[in-house]
Amino acid sequence: MLFTKPNFHFSMKNPTSPNSSVAGDIYSLLSKEELIIQLKALQKANPLKRGEKELQSESNTPAIKHIAGQDLLFRIDTLVRSNLNDPAFGNSRLANALGMSESQLYRKLKALTGRSTAIYIRSVRLQSAKNLLVKTTLTIAQVAYGCGFNSPSYFTHVYAKEFDILPSQTRNEEME
Repeated sequence: MLFTKPNFHFSMKNPTSPNSSVAGDIYSLLSKEELIIQLKALQKANPLKRGEKELQSESNTPAIKHIAGQDLLFRIDTLVRSNLNDPAFGNSRLANALGMSESQLYRKLKALTGRSTAIYIRSVRLQSAKNLLVKTTLTIAQVAYGCGFNSPSYFTHVYAKEFDILPSQTRNEEME
């Protein structure tokens, strides 16, 4: 679609309007030749291709990407831990709290940790549960409910899968 000068008459009616020079600048930027030049320059400046498993940030230096990734993980951990006892806190609420889409969160978290969003949230819950089992005298059911699991049997199943040990064995080993 090509824009022509008549499309900008609405802003050119009042030459004293602060937008009148902006409209002229927009018109000059929208010439076909300049658009093609700008698109080619953007393609050369942005070497990242769609589908790469790399966290995109303002800088392409690895140190900045690492810092941005660590900052995101810190924010995710903080949000999950602050909503630890809420079983309804999941992918959509986490993405919403971070101000990004669920798919964008999934891609970034997968690139940083190798885990999906749901699995990562579950692992944070399980790590918190392990700490509670070691440091408190709460029952396994109380720990499960307190860490956002709806069922103590499901909690026991995923705990054993994550740590290769049952929750009751974790507590018994720490007592010995």
